[in-house]
This record gives sequence, C-alpha cells and structure tokens, in this order.
Amino acid sequence: MNPPSDPVPPRMPDATLSPVLSPSPHHGVGLARLAVALGILALYVLVPAILGAGRTTHDSAILPPTVRGVLLLSAWELTLFTIAFAVCVLLGRLRLDELLLRWRGGWWPLPRGLAWSIALRFGVGLFLVGSLLLWRFLSGSAPESLGGLRPQIESMVDVSALRNPWYLAVMLTIVSFVLAGFREELWRAGMLALLAKALPRAFGGRFGPWLALIPVALLFGLGHTAQGPVGVAATTLLGIGLGAIMLFHRSIWDAVLAHGFFNATTFALLPLLAEHFPELLGG
Repeated sequence: MNPPSDPVPPRMPDATLSPVLSPSPHHGVGLARLAVALGILALYVLVPAILGAGRTTHDSAILPPTVRGVLLLSAWELTLFTIAFAVCVLLGRLRLDELLLRWRGGWWPLPRGLAWSIALRFGVGLFLVGSLLLWRFLSGSAPESLGGLRPQIESMVDVSALRNPWYLAVMLTIVSFVLAGFREELWRAGMLALLAKALPRAFGGRFGPWLALIPVALLFGLGHTAQGPVGVAATTLLGIGLGAIMLFHRSIWDAVLAHGFFNATTFALLPLLAEHFPELLGG
C-alpha cells in the first residue's frame, strides 16, 4: 500500500498578469465617451425641435417645393448625419449587431414592412381620433373648431408641390425610405445601443432595450415640433411602434421599410386630401 502523498498546493496566478475580476459595466467603453455620443445624437433631434417650436403657420414648409431643392437638402442632411453618426459609432465602439444592421428573413422584411406600416397607421389613427373625441368631450368644441388638433403636415411639405409627378416620386422614394426611414431608424438603433452600454442595469439585457424605447421615442417626437403638439404626440407613438418592430425582429430593416411605407403613403394621400377634404389640412 502506497503512503499518502503530500497535498499539492494550488498554483498561484502569475503576478505579472492582471486577473479579470468582472466584465466592464460599459463593455470596455468609458462612460464619458458614451455620454458624449448620446449627447450628439440627442442634439441631432433637439436642435430641429427648438427651431420647429418657433415656427408659425405663416412660415413656408421645411422641405423645398422643387425637385432640385429636395435633393440638395436630402444630400446635406444625409452628409451631416453620416458624420455625426460615424463619430458616435467610434466613441461608443458600436458593432454591426449592436446596431441591428443585419438583414434577416430573406425577402420577408418587404411584406412585413408593408404590413407593419398599415398597423402603425391604424394605431396612430385610433390615437388621433380618440384624442379628438376626448378633447371635444372635455371642451365642448364644435367639429369645425377641431382643425388645429391634428399633425401640421403642411409645415413639413408644400402639398401643392406634390402634384408634380417628379417631385412626388422623389418624396415617395428618397425622402420616405432614405432620408426618413433609414436615417431615423439608424438614429434610433444608435440611441438604443448607446443607452444599453451607458446604463446596462436600466437599458441592457433582455428587457432593458424595450424600456429604452420610451425616452428614445420622446426624443423622436420632440424632433417633430414643427407639426404641432398633436404631431409630437403622434410621432412619439409612432417611434415606440417602430422601435418595437426593430427589437422584435432583431433587425433595423423591418422598421426602415415600415417607416418608409408609412411616410410614402402619407405623401401620396396628401394631394387627394387637399382636393376632397381641404378642411383637414387647414384649407
């Protein structure tokens, strides 16, 4: 029978190596960098919010009434956003998957985006109708006095310009799907990713991003102050819906397409509304 051997002492870690005690709460990115990135993206919508709040009904529409003007404005806005967003990506060290930029589901995002846009329009429409009915009940306002309780769409685009087929084509494609759809949903994805890194206990994990939809949607709504209080409320609700679509599919593209179809439908319907129901547009 062999005698018992002496216990082997545990191996001590090399003193030259720094043991990892716990993962960085901000995924290896300094909180100051994340705060600056969040500030840049927040200012990107807050500056238009401040400028839009000072607009009056006598001001011209934000979008130029000519094809050349819209194309130049779109190019400027996309260039400015690309620079600002690239800085935020570098500061936050955001990865492709964190921005939900992978296309998922083959060709299904196309019909899904269209279906989601219809659902969003129905939901936002119910909200607007409910708000109008509630206001009428509380204030006793007559139906003809409720014209101001709607999004001021004409502050964004000259409705008469939409009768130009080339202008309408640009609005239905570049403005709806690129300037609005892609740019604004990429902004939303960036905000959600940065919030998850900066405040992981509140906005990280499985359910945190869903909670982050609320402050991000509020910022998104404030960026539409030119459309009036009802426009801010409606776009806030729209922002929650688009963000939920993005998180549900774990991809930005369903939300981009839903956003694009939503805006394109609006622009396509505006000339018809102006012709047959001018009172809805303040006419």
